[in-house]
Amino acid sequence: MSLVADRPEHDWFDVTEYDDGIVAIAEPGHIEDVKAYLVRGRDRSLLVDSTVGFGNIRSVVEDYTSGPVTLVNTHGHLDHIGNDWRFDDVWVHAADLERVRAGLSNQQLGRFLQPDAFSRTPPPGFDPETFSTPGVEPSGTVDDGDVFDLGDRQIRVLHTPGHTPGCISLVDEASGSLMCGDMVHRGAMFAHYVDGNAHEYRDSVLRLSDLVPHLNAVYPGHRIYPIEPSAVTDVAAAFDEIWDGREPDARENGIFRFHFDPFTLSLRETWRDELPG
Repeated sequence: MSLVADRPEHDWFDVTEYDDGIVAIAEPGHIEDVKAYLVRGRDRSLLVDSTVGFGNIRSVVEDYTSGPVTLVNTHGHLDHIGNDWRFDDVWVHAADLERVRAGLSNQQLGRFLQPDAFSRTPPPGFDPETFSTPGVEPSGTVDDGDVFDLGDRQIRVLHTPGHTPGCISLVDEASGSLMCGDMVHRGAMFAHYVDGNAHEYRDSVLRLSDLVPHLNAVYPGHRIYPIEPSAVTDVAAAFDEIWDGREPDARENGIFRFHFDPFTLSLRETWRDELPG
């Protein structure tokens, strides 16, 4: 692993290059603390997510590859699609397609633009009164089993719904690298959103846990990165405890929150009565 020296034009992002050919591009100065990952290949590179969009992630990507770049969103939430409009080749699962097409207005971004959402000075040109996320028309949609061929490496798509209907994870089986978006990380994980589904979330994590013996690193969409593959097993075990009757640690506005160490899971109070989507 090598750390890349800070550059004035990239003060907003933390960039780390790993031995498996993955470059992590993190946005720790915002409350979402989101991560994007550039997977470099011989013929093209794959950018997994594009952060909230306050800084120009494309300028960072171009420091690490001069070849073509395909962007794929793990899902369509605001903190993963903010720079999509800067790229010509954008892919997303069909179930989250409309989120990417629509973008987000300044009003929709709301609290994510407030001063207390930032722990670093935002990039030059950022205006919280006018900032919005432009919608884009994706090049196409991905589904389970699709493969991004980068020339000397193949990145396989796994449809892993639960956080949103269109959540995907991406695995490079040759290097043992998993990029799982918001499905597994060391922080708060949410299966309670309007279009989320706790049963699907659990099934997706169980599926990812089957990969653990073959993984060397997991690259999550938030917080600490990378994390040990055992983190996936830990979340699967937490779901098992909940399914076996564990009581929630907190109840608030129709949401059950289950505290584990070092993560939490949030489910709707009605989750047991809800069928998979």
